[in-house]
Amino acid sequence: NSDFFHLSGWKYVLEKTFRYKGYYFYVEENENICGILPLFMVRNLLSGKALVSLPFGVYGSVCSDNETIREILINKGK
Repeated sequence: NSDFFHLSGWKYVLEKTFRYKGYYFYVEENENICGILPLFMVRNLLSGKALVSLPFGVYGSVCSDNETIREILINKGK
């Protein structure tokens, strides 16, 4: 299930408010997006640098039409 946290509006909020750089991986079939994995480069003193899926979001990780697309995106994010 997708929600606001998967949309570009949340990317804008995180980049402008916290200066996190957003990277959105997606899979397209027949000119339709059928899966997305939003990741943000988060830096802090305790953990250093890390790619995090949707910091401060209620739900994170992959949003996809099926398990195959989900696995493609998870492997891309590694």
